[in-house]
Amino acid sequence: KLLNVTQTMGATIECVFVQTTHNQVSEVVIDDWRTIFKNDPINFNIINHEDIEVSIQEFIQEKNIQMLAMLNHKRGFWDSFFHNSLSEKLIHHLKIPVLALHNK
Repeated sequence: KLLNVTQTMGATIECVFVQTTHNQVSEVVIDDWRTIFKNDPINFNIINHEDIEVSIQEFIQEKNIQMLAMLNHKRGFWDSFFHNSLSEKLIHHLKIPVLALHNK
């Protein structure tokens, strides 16, 4: 769905994965994504940083990002009760629109 929106607007997607000590992605996975989306206007970026929120804010400033789309994961009742989502935190701190996409 996001590809349809960006193609209509002539935009490029900057896909960002923030790698922390506890959350990592292999180059094989990123290479698979690059192969799958080789004909689409998508750049894949891996950022090594322990603070996901700060690293996304810095990336937005450095790349002059105009809109942020985030994939939200469904949380259980108690998890959502005790933890704020990253999307919610960023919505309050960013000066650009944030599109929250729900993971099925």
